[in-house]
Amino acid sequence: MYKLHEKMRLSYFGDGVYHVFNGRSKEHYKIGKTENDFLQQLWKEKTFDELLADNSFGIAELDAYLKQIENMNFFTKNIGVKIKFTKLYLFSFDTSKWKKNKLTVALERVLFSLFIGLMLIFISVFLLEPDRFIGTFMVLHGMQLNWQENIIIFIVVTMLSYIIHELAHALTAINSGIMVPEIGGVLYFFSPVGYADVTGLRFLNNKMGKYKILIAGLITNIIIALASFFVTFLFGHNDFFQNLLYSNLLIMVFNLCYFLKLDGYYLLEVVLDEPGLREKSLIYIRKLLGLHKGTLPEIKIMDKFVYAAVGIISMLYLPLLFGNMIIRFAMFIWGRLA
Repeated sequence: MYKLHEKMRLSYFGDGVYHVFNGRSKEHYKIGKTENDFLQQLWKEKTFDELLADNSFGIAELDAYLKQIENMNFFTKNIGVKIKFTKLYLFSFDTSKWKKNKLTVALERVLFSLFIGLMLIFISVFLLEPDRFIGTFMVLHGMQLNWQENIIIFIVVTMLSYIIHELAHALTAINSGIMVPEIGGVLYFFSPVGYADVTGLRFLNNKMGKYKILIAGLITNIIIALASFFVTFLFGHNDFFQNLLYSNLLIMVFNLCYFLKLDGYYLLEVVLDEPGLREKSLIYIRKLLGLHKGTLPEIKIMDKFVYAAVGIISMLYLPLLFGNMIIRFAMFIWGRLA
């Protein structure tokens, strides 16, 4: 018996192209109408003979096709996928039914209008009242968070900011005609973060559309940070808005880091027009070290420099990151015991 498992999602993308999402492996696929029509039959249990009778495949062709689908882990009888300890999914919500409508279009316009408006006000305040503007920055820079008293506030505002950040990604993706199959929370390198699966943006031919989706989350953080700054500018120091400002600055820095597969990395992929940039870079480095046995296609000189830089930094970043965390933790324990 053959049947698609409950975490499969299928959606029409446009121009005869369909978007398939496998909720088990988190993989995305682009297929044509013929493949989509065949998969639609498999929402109900079908035997091999039933599929043979309902389609124009020969026995050998159908058998090979079903084995290919089975290898992609589409069927209910398939075993689960490999667990990546660098990325552990905590929870998710099905958002595959969310579609573009008047509300989503209006919300996107509000988002980008707020960003432009606040940036203009920010520049105007700097030009009109530079002393007070700089003084507010100095106040914020001189303030230190009292972590013992404000840790709960900081965690709450960070979580809320992350939710808004990911909803902005989802909103702009949906308005671009992309299926967003799920949003949720994940432990990424043991750090809790939110996510909106907008991987389908790689099916877009419009490069500006990809940029818009990838920067939408960062724009929400800029808006919140600017709003927090203006509250401090107008009314003086406030613990809540100080936490709100710092948490959103932290989210921006974290997401722009291209060493991890976050917004900054995917922006770099789009800028360089290099899907799978890290994977290609690591394969290139392994080839240079003689550790890759396969043959590589011809690589341009500039691409070699890019692959070498991204590959070396990617290989060094995680060991340095975890080494730093271990050293800091050891120093903390030593300080407590001393």
